[in-house]
Amino acid sequence: MLYNELNEGLMLNSLIENNVEKKNVKSNNPPALFSVENFKQDLKDKSSASNLNFIEHSERLNAYDVAHSCIRTPIFRLLGTPLPDYSDNWLPVKLRSTFGTAFHEFLQNTYKDFTETEIYLRVPSLNISVKIDCLIGTDTLVEIKSCGYTDYAKILKSGRARSNDINQALLYKYLLENYTQETKQQHVDLKKYSVPAHDSYNIKTIQMIYACHELFSSDYNSLDQAISESKELKKQLNSKYNYMWFLKVINYDLTTNDFSSHVNIINDKIKEANSYLTNKTVPPLTHKYVDKTKCFFCLYKNPCSKIP
Repeated sequence: MLYNELNEGLMLNSLIENNVEKKNVKSNNPPALFSVENFKQDLKDKSSASNLNFIEHSERLNAYDVAHSCIRTPIFRLLGTPLPDYSDNWLPVKLRSTFGTAFHEFLQNTYKDFTETEIYLRVPSLNISVKIDCLIGTDTLVEIKSCGYTDYAKILKSGRARSNDINQALLYKYLLENYTQETKQQHVDLKKYSVPAHDSYNIKTIQMIYACHELFSSDYNSLDQAISESKELKKQLNSKYNYMWFLKVINYDLTTNDFSSHVNIINDKIKEANSYLTNKTVPPLTHKYVDKTKCFFCLYKNPCSKIP
């Protein structure tokens, strides 16, 4: 009995000493204080790892490639073009994407009338995979977008969605109405992906939901300028009585609006991209779907500049 008590006492003393030593180590080596420069480096490292992971697991075209990107970008990515640096050219873009993801999830998890969210469509015959934000029944498609002050002001003034955003929604409509069966025949991990719940869809309404992400914007050179624009927008939207002033919903009735020309362009761009991928060549800079306005954010800016 005495031996056991003595043994337990020695073990307890050892534990106490170890804890004291650990505390002393911690106190002698306090964690570094937050540093903007260190944060920028960490963000650069994380950005590089994230982009590299995306590129390495990229097997086919996505919705952004078709609706937004210069045609060269997915070609470089899918052909495995190496990069000296995989981090974003403008690191705060991660703030935008994080806000956008959070807003998507918040809206999807809150609004009870969405019948399907994050619907995954893999269409091998077109070499494309997409995820649709939300559906309401079989006839309404909802696309959620975040934007900065400048774009939001233009959307409010015009009452129209950004052209690339509506093209993205029309791409989803086209795939849902024509390739749902092919999608449902694919072997996908149902724990990770939500495939279409219905066998067929007839989209009659597209809803674009825009969220203004306030100061996460690169459009202004100063905080004062951004705050001034914010006040102007709030005034325009009578925000005293509208605390959701940062949300704008635009509805498109597809039974009265003809978007066939947009769908033709979408189909043509998919066809063109796949043609170059098959031939393992890069489209020339004179190609109709090369968009030089996208160069600033493009990871492939350097290799692209070396190919005419």
